[in-house]
Amino acid sequence: MTGTLERGLVVGIVLTLTLAACGGGVSNEERFCEIDSEMTEIGDFLHPDPDEARRASLRVRELLAEAVQVAPEAIDSSVQVVADGLNLLIDLLEDADFHEENMDSNQVLEAISVNTFAAASETLDRWTDVNCSA
Repeated sequence: MTGTLERGLVVGIVLTLTLAACGGGVSNEERFCEIDSEMTEIGDFLHPDPDEARRASLRVRELLAEAVQVAPEAIDSSVQVVADGLNLLIDLLEDADFHEENMDSNQVLEAISVNTFAAASETLDRWTDVNCSA
């Protein structure tokens, strides 16, 4: 995967999931916000350095699993869909031995272009707009 468009899509998706993670009040929502903060610090897991990509991808996978568990009920199914798509991207990166340039861009676009993925991302965006104002 070498295109700027594909990289932009992946970064946008990671940020969509992380930005949706700012709820408030109950402990699960608080943890969801902590996960958001950690994901934001990680940023783009498609790092040019394969060792860094491996570390970031493994941490993102851990955070996604936890995000699915603690997601606020209003967005839990959307978080699951986005997490599944990002986990598929991580699988593709893993198959490429964490060398982004060896990823099959068609598979990457297929993983993140399905209608359900796009709809879930939009749901997370809307939820964020309503619930994450400072």
